[in-house]
Amino acid sequence: MEINITKNVTQDTFIPWEMSNSVANMGRDAGRVTWENAKHQAEVEPLVLTTDEEKQAFRDYVQTFGAWDHDEIIGWDDVELRALFWQLVAGDIRDGFGDDLPTDPNEWNWIRYQKDSEAGRCSSRLFLSDDGELFYLIGE
Repeated sequence: MEINITKNVTQDTFIPWEMSNSVANMGRDAGRVTWENAKHQAEVEPLVLTTDEEKQAFRDYVQTFGAWDHDEIIGWDDVELRALFWQLVAGDIRDGFGDDLPTDPNEWNWIRYQKDSEAGRCSSRLFLSDDGELFYLIGE
């Protein structure tokens, strides 16, 4: 399933490195800080995973990770679900494009991203449509 993330990612409040980062960069509290930031993003800008179909598709997708059992995943509320979604998106954006990005995804280096994703150096879950909309692919 393709999730349109354009409205969130083009906001000045969307700062990927604040939602996905490492202990090496942020210190011991990186996990807690990035999770709180992702939850804040999920509360302030709830523009994704709004339908039952999208929520279920995301739950099915994260089930394949093996990190949580079925009962945990179905127990997540909408904020927790969106927060995890934003952590994954933020991580993939940072991995594919770096931290210093223009707000407009049309200005990102999509040629390098395609080459890197084809070579397995970053995810290939992000794509920009012909009309400038940014999408994130969940599932296989």
